Amino acid sequence: MGKTKLFITDHADPSVGMFVQSWEVICPFEYSEEESEMIEFFRNAMIEAYSEFANGKITALYDIEIAKESEYER
Repeated sequence: MGKTKLFITDHADPSVGMFVQSWEVICPFEYSEEESEMIEFFRNAMIEAYSEFANGKITALYDIEIAKESEYER
């Protein structure tokens, strides 16, 4: 399996000219539900770091979470 990725999205406010932007972070670990404390720590640290560059609400989802959501929606 490849490296885990964290997708950070700044939802901003397009109605006032601030558009959605996103970043992709390659994580220094592989996603593991057994390591949930570390997973959440890293997510929160990245949200804090990227909030300096954001104009709106920030969300952060790991690639495995996005894949699970997509599978569930099917």
